Amino acid sequence: MRNADGSVTLPLSIRYGRFPAGGGNLTSLRDLRVRYALASGDSWSLGEIGLEPARDRGVLRLRVGAEQRLLLRVNATSREKGRTVHHHALTWYQRAGRSGNGSPVSAPPGDPLHNELELSIAPRFHYWRQVGESLGIGISNRLSPASPTLVTILDEHLPVQRILVDPRQTTTWTPPDDHDLNSREERSGKETLLVAESDGSSTIFRTTTTLLLHRNRTGHHRLVPGLLTLGCSCGLTVLAVTVKRRKTA
Repeated sequence: MRNADGSVTLPLSIRYGRFPAGGGNLTSLRDLRVRYALASGDSWSLGEIGLEPARDRGVLRLRVGAEQRLLLRVNATSREKGRTVHHHALTWYQRAGRSGNGSPVSAPPGDPLHNELELSIAPRFHYWRQVGESLGIGISNRLSPASPTLVTILDEHLPVQRILVDPRQTTTWTPPDDHDLNSREERSGKETLLVAESDGSSTIFRTTTTLLLHRNRTGHHRLVPGLLTLGCSCGLTVLAVTVKRRKTA
C-alpha cells in the first residue's frame, strides 16, 4: 500500500515447512525473531517486529520510506531427529533500480545480525530481478570458512538445482528461463529459494534466501509451444520470508 508521504506499507509473509507448500503455522518453532535493517544512503537503522505465531499466522506489515532499502531477517530454532536446527531466512526490497553490486558476502555496515551461515547475492537490491538474468552468489560459513558449501535452489515451477559455492569468490548463477512464467501477463513473478546447510554433530544451521523472480521482459519472444515444466521435490523443511510487494499471476 502506498502512503501519502511516498512510503509504502509492505505485507510480509513468513512460512515454515516444505517448499512451496509450507504455510504460516509457525507454532512449532522456538525463539522466533523478525528483525530488519532500513538503509537511507549508507546509513542503516535496525528494528524488530513483534510476532505472535498463533495470532499472526506469519503475516506482518512494515512501513518503508520512499528512498529506503530493506533487509529483512527471520531467525528461529526447531528440532529434527534429536538435533537442534537454527533457521535463518533473508530477503531484500528496493522500490526501484538496483544497488549493492559489491561483494555479496559482506553484511551491511552496522548489522549485528550476521549469522554463522550466511547466503548473499549481488546485486543485493534489485527491483525487477528476472529469469535469464545472471546474479552472484556468495557464502559465509563461520563453521567451515574454507570449504565450498552446497546450495540447493528450489523453484515453484522447475526441478531442484544444486551448485557448489566457494567462500573465497562469487559464484555466478543464472535463473533458468521459465516458459510457463514468460507466457503469463507482464507483471507476473514467482518465488525461488536458495538454501544452504551446515551440519554438525548435534546442531544444524540452515539459511534461506528468497528471490522474487519476474518473467523475462523479452521471454515471450522465445516461447516453445507445448513445453511442460516440472514441480520441485525436496526433503528440506525450510523457513522462508517474502515481501509480497506486487500481485503475481
